[in-house]
Amino acid sequence: MIKAIFFDFDGVIVDSEWLHCQTSINFLKSENIDIPKEEVYKSIGGNKKMPFWPNLYEKYKNIIPYDNFDDFKAKMQSFRESIKDYDYRKLLFPKTKETLSRLKNRGYLLALASSSNMNYLLKNLHTCDLEGIFDYIISGESLKESKPNPEIYLKCLEHFNLSAKEAIVVEDSPYGIAAAKRAGLEVAAIKDYRFGMDQSLADYFIDNTDQIVQIIGSKNDEVTYLC
Repeated sequence: MIKAIFFDFDGVIVDSEWLHCQTSINFLKSENIDIPKEEVYKSIGGNKKMPFWPNLYEKYKNIIPYDNFDDFKAKMQSFRESIKDYDYRKLLFPKTKETLSRLKNRGYLLALASSSNMNYLLKNLHTCDLEGIFDYIISGESLKESKPNPEIYLKCLEHFNLSAKEAIVVEDSPYGIAAAKRAGLEVAAIKDYRFGMDQSLADYFIDNTDQIVQIIGSKNDEVTYLC
């Protein structure tokens, strides 16, 4: 019996990964740094504790016009300020709010488990009018390691005092899917059509969050009632 659903944020609740990636790509273009966009896409689902950008700097430092990574990082962060106040209501996936409300009204426990920092999550949940919808919110910044480490999802299970068989995860990135699977959880992946992400570890594939209702209903013998 599924009692709880754990959701990632970026790429699941909001279509923000394209915005983040395109901002990074635009920065590189503005600096005349010719790095394939596919390299930037590998950052999707990552977090600040992962050495993605330092490794990318080392790999391409012969074409990067900065003598050290700290200068490169500072310039990139300054460029990213342009999206700091982006209106995330424009990025909220269709039917997401309705789906979350529907699940909550049916008594399911909802958690938001994201590698992004807590201030970012709370700010954009407020913008999208999703405050109070999640029973538990956890950010990877509060953990020693974030995804693909399973701790973030183990914390969700611990918080609700549930076994892995009593919850399901909605994810999109390889890091997030791996974290959930390592925690022993089943995963429904929002299908990727843009970034070439490896989602092969997922148990189910859905186009949007409302389809999780059918999956849970099937597992709990509530198909007719929930659909």
